[in-house]
Amino acid sequence: MMFPGLSIVSSILLVILVAAARFSSAVPFGFSYNPPKQCGNFTVTWNGGSPPFELLITPRLGLPQIFSLPNGTFDSRSNEGSFSTTLNISSQTIFLMTLSDSAGFGSGGTTAQLTVGSGDSSCTTDNRSADFSFQYNATVQQCKDFFLYNYGNAVQPLTVYGLIPQGSSFVLHPPDGSSSYAWDAAIAAGTNVMFTMVDSKQRLGGTTDIIPVGYSTDTSCLNSTSPTSTGHPALTNRYAWTWWLLKWSSYRWRSRGRDCRPPSCTGPPLLHRKTAQAPGVA
Repeated sequence: MMFPGLSIVSSILLVILVAAARFSSAVPFGFSYNPPKQCGNFTVTWNGGSPPFELLITPRLGLPQIFSLPNGTFDSRSNEGSFSTTLNISSQTIFLMTLSDSAGFGSGGTTAQLTVGSGDSSCTTDNRSADFSFQYNATVQQCKDFFLYNYGNAVQPLTVYGLIPQGSSFVLHPPDGSSSYAWDAAIAAGTNVMFTMVDSKQRLGGTTDIIPVGYSTDTSCLNSTSPTSTGHPALTNRYAWTWWLLKWSSYRWRSRGRDCRPPSCTGPPLLHRKTAQAPGVA
């Protein structure tokens, strides 16, 4: 498409901006935040959405922090919200942040990977122990079974939150009465994902690593509703979505070895067991 009076480059940029604007208008609401620093004041602001709001902070291999935001944090007249807290997470910790409203989990988007900057020691950093532990396969492969297991100390039923940096997050519900769960990983190769688990008593089970989804020739599980990193990202500034759209590209990880099933693997391992850990958990 060419526009009269514009160069080819200008025309391409204009098309991208128009497409991005249409993409942005489809997002229910987004949020922004100041740079995270250890023990610093951390403020999240958003525009749009409807109460109740919930903020989920998930440190990599740590313990999630869940904030049910008070009604006073959102002004229905201006359609704007703001919430501040002391960030009691140690510097250099990598984490994700997800905002939800009445439309459901992750409706406001999930951030890219954030790193806590150096701050001060004016607060006590989070050193809570997980209420229960679980194990998981360290490799996720497109349209192949991904296992969560050994969560026998959790009070079922369980809720598993799948978090995709700058993408559309999702919720899984393992069946009651079992200590293992196999999920058909309906996520395209090249996507990063993190998992955290909460039991029926709202006890926390820790958070996994951020795992890249490996390549598979099997695409049978993928459709237009599959979780993806091309969903609606949380925005750090007004034009972040434009940068993200220009920067985005797909790529693949290829895995070697044979598939295996917990609790044991034989042959060259494709899936390796890990235990979700939190500060204070060995």
